[in-house]
Amino acid sequence: MEIVASIPHDHGVETYGFIIKSSKNKIGIVTDTKYFPELLQVYKNCDILIMNVAYYINNKEKAKHLDIPAVEEFIKEIQPNKVIITHFNKNILSKNPSEIAKALTKKYGIQVIAAEDDLDLYL
Repeated sequence: MEIVASIPHDHGVETYGFIIKSSKNKIGIVTDTKYFPELLQVYKNCDILIMNVAYYINNKEKAKHLDIPAVEEFIKEIQPNKVIITHFNKNILSKNPSEIAKALTKKYGIQVIAAEDDLDLYL
């Protein structure tokens, strides 16, 4: 197993995501950050993405967190097998993350999961 740090993310404090490479999977962990296109290159070829997604739609200029449109950019560009969204704030919780995940699954034909407490993920 190999763990590789990403480029610095844009969050206002120093944050990095990372990629876990095993013989079976390449798993990208996208931590707190504002969306910027270079992120897509960092996480390309990941089979699984685990993404901190605080907003349904980030309409705050200074907010430095991902939203669902950013998740869709990752899905379209990277085409992972599975995406897990987590790290919700009240903005996205009010929109029901499980329903959002179901809609994304249907739209893109990949499994999207909204994390819950005590979620077990079998790879």
